[in-house]
Amino acid sequence: MMKLLPLFGLLLVSDFLHARPGVETSLSYLNYHETSAAGDLLNRESGWLPQVRFLWDVDLGNQGAELNATYLGGSVNYRGQTQGGLTHQTDTDQDIFSIAGQWRWSYSAHMAFILGGQHYWWRRDIRPAGAVSGLTEDYAWYLLEAGLTGQSNGWQGLVSWNRTMFASMVIQP
Repeated sequence: MMKLLPLFGLLLVSDFLHARPGVETSLSYLNYHETSAAGDLLNRESGWLPQVRFLWDVDLGNQGAELNATYLGGSVNYRGQTQGGLTHQTDTDQDIFSIAGQWRWSYSAHMAFILGGQHYWWRRDIRPAGAVSGLTEDYAWYLLEAGLTGQSNGWQGLVSWNRTMFASMVIQP
């Protein structure tokens, strides 16, 4: 099996598959908040997080596919309250991973139909501060997507329907 890995790697970037591997980096702004059932703000987390994305794109004329893996992480400010309603200010460590795949079918030079799926995993680690202990939360979910994408005069648009499935949350005090 190990002898086949270099061959597999060459196949991934070969002209035969019209494949394009890539790496992208960016900064994303996280602006997360929780509200009570009455609509009162319970907490807000916000700040810039660096992101890296590894992708592999295959173009076969009017069809194509993309696979990617993304990591987004770092620390952001936390402003909120405890269960008892006391003000609590600290930082949270964020680790967000996703794996995604998308198939597209171009039915014109500027329009394509897309189908995709993603799996997300998010660890939110609220740091302890003062007399308040920390809290770690793990979230996981799948996202299915179908839509249309188009391009015109340098602009690109996307209209899609997506559905979150199998969402879970685990809290670790």
